[in-house]
Amino acid sequence: MGNETTKANKRRKGTWLFNKVFSGKGIDIGGGKDCLKKEDFPNIISVDYFDKPQGDAQDILSFRDILAYDFVYSSHCLEHLPNISLALNQWWLMLKYNGYLILSLPDEDLYEQGRFQARSRWSREHKHSFTIYKNKSWCHWSINILDMIKELKDCQIIHISLVDTDYDYSIPWGSKDQSMPGAEVSIEVILRKVKDY
Repeated sequence: MGNETTKANKRRKGTWLFNKVFSGKGIDIGGGKDCLKKEDFPNIISVDYFDKPQGDAQDILSFRDILAYDFVYSSHCLEHLPNISLALNQWWLMLKYNGYLILSLPDEDLYEQGRFQARSRWSREHKHSFTIYKNKSWCHWSINILDMIKELKDCQIIHISLVDTDYDYSIPWGSKDQSMPGAEVSIEVILRKVKDY
């Protein structure tokens, strides 16, 4: 997978929703060379960047404060971490009340396409696959997003969507990684932290 934020921002720029959630002081976790840019959204005041050189994203509170950010953004990072629950709860704690957690995760059917043994077929670093919700997945390492977010206290779901921009459903399943060069193969999640929700 490559340039996932750049691909997604072609669709996100200028929209009411993303101008709303990308607002104030934020952090981009795991963005690498393709991070969120302040210039892309008019309401961003600043963006901190956190990737491997800054430390372990699943133990981010060793490096960052709680209630520090108006938005926490991560694109295609969570699937690389061994302990999803630990990471997600720490990211949530960094978020201010009324702030937004924005996640982009690879959809297991669009990206993995039925092949994920001990690791992903297309990315050896992936430790998990994601689906919005299934009673039973073909992948042993699958995580239902609706189950995953139940752990987050004071969480309001704003948006969960399967994103398949430029995905070609006529290509035989399992024959090609369509994220390279250009299709989006993601689940996009936006959650709001609200007191007494």
